[in-house]
Amino acid sequence: MDFFDRGDKTFLNPLLDVGLKSDADLAEGLGSFFADVLRQEPERFLQALLKRPVNEQLHLAWMAGVEDGGGMPGDTLQAVRVSLKRIVARNHDPLAKVARRCLAEIEKANKDEK
Repeated sequence: MDFFDRGDKTFLNPLLDVGLKSDADLAEGLGSFFADVLRQEPERFLQALLKRPVNEQLHLAWMAGVEDGGGMPGDTLQAVRVSLKRIVARNHDPLAKVARRCLAEIEKANKDEK
């Protein structure tokens, strides 16, 4: 994850692959990382999900929503909601459907948050 943070964006897809097979401990760290990417670079995260089957999209979006197991902090949740809703509103954008799925999973993972 440090490579990604230092600018090597090629590590996102391999980390998403690991997320699909991770145990609980690793999933916590990856979930937080996925949430950070989704907040900071939502289109990059969605573009990476777009190439995957729907069931994988849902699982990875849910991981981002859960973060480390406690859900997204309020400010992160709000920022992610705003950015995903903007992308959903772009009807002819291929990312709109992925953003809609991602938003639904984020909401499920944070159902106790306002």
